[in-house]
Amino acid sequence: MATQVEEAIAKGKSLLGSHAYDEYCQRFVRVCYEAANIYGNAASAAEACGKWRISTSKNNIPVGAAVYYSNNNQYGHVAIYLGNDQILHAWNGVQITSISKPSGYLGWGWQGGVKPTGAGTGIDLFTDGENSGAASGSDSEKVELCSTSVISTVNVGGEVSNKGLHYDIIGNKDNPYELHIVNNGVDYQPIITDEVVWTTEWRDTAGKLEFSILKDDNLNIQEGNAVMFLKNGTGIFYGYLFTKSRNKNGIINCVAYDQLRYLKNKDTYCYKDKTLKDVILMIAADYRLSIDRNKLADTGYTIPGRVEDDQTLFDIIKNALDLTENATGKIYIFFDDYGHLSLQPIDALRTDYLLDDETAEDIDYKSTIDEDVYNQIQFFRDDETTGNREKYIYQNAELINEWGVLQLTCKLENGDNPETFGRTILDLYAQKKRELTVNDCLGDTRLRAGASVFVNLNLGDIIFQNVQPIITKAVHRFGKKYSCDLTLLGGEPYIG
Repeated sequence: MATQVEEAIAKGKSLLGSHAYDEYCQRFVRVCYEAANIYGNAASAAEACGKWRISTSKNNIPVGAAVYYSNNNQYGHVAIYLGNDQILHAWNGVQITSISKPSGYLGWGWQGGVKPTGAGTGIDLFTDGENSGAASGSDSEKVELCSTSVISTVNVGGEVSNKGLHYDIIGNKDNPYELHIVNNGVDYQPIITDEVVWTTEWRDTAGKLEFSILKDDNLNIQEGNAVMFLKNGTGIFYGYLFTKSRNKNGIINCVAYDQLRYLKNKDTYCYKDKTLKDVILMIAADYRLSIDRNKLADTGYTIPGRVEDDQTLFDIIKNALDLTENATGKIYIFFDDYGHLSLQPIDALRTDYLLDDETAEDIDYKSTIDEDVYNQIQFFRDDETTGNREKYIYQNAELINEWGVLQLTCKLENGDNPETFGRTILDLYAQKKRELTVNDCLGDTRLRAGASVFVNLNLGDIIFQNVQPIITKAVHRFGKKYSCDLTLLGGEPYIG
């Protein structure tokens, strides 16, 4: 497999003799490295030198490095180093010359500030004993944001306790339902006065448990207490008490959320070369969220870099999730699995549960192209060397003729390649959405948001025969009767 240096040089050599980049030497270098999936914009060679130069030495220049010159003008000149004192550059036509041909050697660096695979060892910043060519604090020392660090934390009262402690409650399989509330290490098991309702939704929503209990003199519960609900000894919900209200009859109505509720916090992060799993682990560590690494799937895709300013943690994870799904073509479900963050491919939550006329008490069916349906995807990126906004369009002509143009527009971030996302996103969105709501069906604790079921139903304009739509919302009601209401989403990605 070719390295990024080999791909960039091969692209440059394929343009030998071309005059398309005369007076656009920096654009030529950028085009070469974009062929190797390395992105970075600069309006001129001089600007690139100011942003990315790391040494002024002319000794041991790594193969693949960008070599900078003043060339006796304000725009400067840049070339790709080939080794053996030869460079590849746009100089009155793309050509290979001696490194000494342009005038005013300034040093070398990496196009886009990224060292490509296959590059020579070279010299690290300042290790050659020479200054990088810029005074301290000048623009040439600036680098792109790629990390965050806490400089100080001021605590105005008390000590931070181990909120992330996970209680392991051993349930009784002979008990239909158990409710545990732990306050200061004391496990309370109050009397439940009505049905318990457990709700999960597919994206950007914490799981919720609603219940009513009887107040007695021994019961001492507070907001923030750990709440566990089990059915026949198996854990269903693990979360924290957020709201309680009391009426004159001594009934306390409570609402608890799983730990995804804490993802409503806002924060700022800068990160580079992290997988979706890495992003989740980073946030979990900062917010004391419980994890089980075995429940976090490795997606195999590394996100080049992101800068997230004043975003909810939900949005930060969602952005990483969207980038991963677009790049891999696979759908992942992020949820809380009884007190541990979990990330699983959608196939892992498939069930053999069958919805038909016997198991579904009541149904409501809707089909639409009005919600999150697109038959044309447009990407755009600004080219700082030409002042042009570049557009990349992927379309389904057959569906455009049928529905008219329904377009989704996305801005490409640094490092994003439209070819990586285009067809995948179009395939994902160019589908009619079918929403099916099924009420009062036979309860099954596997039926959470993100899971899928088999459906055999005649809905008039369509017959579902052993199809597998995904559950976008599940409401479970635990009482004298255990039932659930399901909202199911259909479309090509979700119906087999």
